[in-house]
Amino acid sequence: KIFLKRRKMKKILDKILSVRMRTKIALTIFFIIFLFSFGVGLVIKNTVLKKTNDIIKNSIENLVKVNEAMVLKNLLEENFWNIFKIMKSLKQIDLIKEATFVDQNYNVIASSKPSMYPVDSRLDHLHANTNLLIIPLKSEDIVFGYFIIDKEPSFLHTLIQNIKNQLLLAMILAALISIAIGYLMSIRIVGRLELLSHNAKMIENEEWENVKSQKSLEKDEISELSSVLESMLSKIKEMITREKTMKKFYYNILEKLDELVIICDKNLKIKFHNRNKLRKLIVEKESFSLEILKIIKEKITKKIESFVIEVPNEKGNILHLHVNMQNISDEYAFSFSNITSLKKLEEQELFKNSFEIVGEISSEVVHEIKNHLQPIKLLLEQEELDTEDRQRVLNII
Repeated sequence: KIFLKRRKMKKILDKILSVRMRTKIALTIFFIIFLFSFGVGLVIKNTVLKKTNDIIKNSIENLVKVNEAMVLKNLLEENFWNIFKIMKSLKQIDLIKEATFVDQNYNVIASSKPSMYPVDSRLDHLHANTNLLIIPLKSEDIVFGYFIIDKEPSFLHTLIQNIKNQLLLAMILAALISIAIGYLMSIRIVGRLELLSHNAKMIENEEWENVKSQKSLEKDEISELSSVLESMLSKIKEMITREKTMKKFYYNILEKLDELVIICDKNLKIKFHNRNKLRKLIVEKESFSLEILKIIKEKITKKIESFVIEVPNEKGNILHLHVNMQNISDEYAFSFSNITSLKKLEEQELFKNSFEIVGEISSEVVHEIKNHLQPIKLLLEQEELDTEDRQRVLNII
């Protein structure tokens, strides 16, 4: 049950919090004025009731004092009939419901309603009744008896009801005025805030033409905030436009590169790559191919930033790719360059150099042979060879 109650209270609170701000402001002002009016009404009611009770009490005491001398005279003469008449006359007053006179021991001498207070009956516990007013009959500090006045409650109730009705009417008027004031204030306040919100959304959607300028006669905090935000929105517009231009510029540069550029997070999840044709050989969905990923992880572990990998293309031919890796703010940037043609040129150059070396060696061999054949030729041009020349030719051969 407690859980359900809390859940219900939470739903009610969520509904209250989801109400529009202008309604919240109007309701807040309404409750403030209503509570203030209610408090003031209670204070006025209690003050008026107290004053009214005091006035009624004083009025009754004054009326009784007017008749004190007559009652005392009849009491001393034991003319109780005239005292009864005086009690009857007091009852005729709107403030008095019943009037009774008792002696020092609270024994009834005369009452405007004998059926309720019979003569010679004793009235006990009178002080417990707050509606009764007990006024002593004194002369020379001697108490001869007491006037027991039962105040007329209907008169007081009518007065209280009139006060309640007037206070209720005043509170209703105050509530209606507060709602109107709150609504007008909320229109001014929330209207300007909504305009700021609208401008922020237009900036977010890059709909610059729909951004509205705020003109207000108020010079309050919202106006200052609006002025600051307008300046900020203008700067944000310039920054976004500049960033968009620069992004497009660098994007075009990346797209025109002969290299494949890939940017990954720290888990090697690809966040960006340009449209180089090598991506089909390197990228699979949002990550590297398994073989390439294994090589890259190994190079990261060994902290090797530049290396060459071999990958087959669609035709099965092996491509040599030079990889350059940089770690930037917990992100990795890779560039893949196709150096297959350079590799072929390198091999051709090595092959060419080999031929040149063979040619040089051959030239040296030929030169050495010619150096030895020349004296043989000179000797063989003679008609006859002696033993020494014949031996020399054999040695050269």
